[in-house]
Amino acid sequence: MNAKITVFVNVEKGFIEKPEDEVFSKEAPHIDKLEVSTMKFDFDGALMIYKDKAPVFFSNQPLGDGFVILQNKNGMPLWTFTFVSQTLQFCTMAINAKTGEIVSHDIVNVVQK
Repeated sequence: MNAKITVFVNVEKGFIEKPEDEVFSKEAPHIDKLEVSTMKFDFDGALMIYKDKAPVFFSNQPLGDGFVILQNKNGMPLWTFTFVSQTLQFCTMAINAKTGEIVSHDIVNVVQK
């Protein structure tokens, strides 16, 4: 398997190829087990929180398609909702699956200028 990625950068007269970057580390990372039984907020509960807070955090962003990830991050079960806005930005909100607390929210440009 090729564990490298090639990135092309748009410049004034076309594209240039950047040197290959390693995608995967040589050592496999330790992955903590996700203890679903400790979660108090299932998908529907987390979705309600997201729908309540998204208009506050992403009020100027008409949202398009997206995805949801459930993971154990630093010992915390976390729902991460990510949507691509119509202005080509990632709008992300992370919700603690035990407490329902919003851990983070962010807007990131998809296109680098």
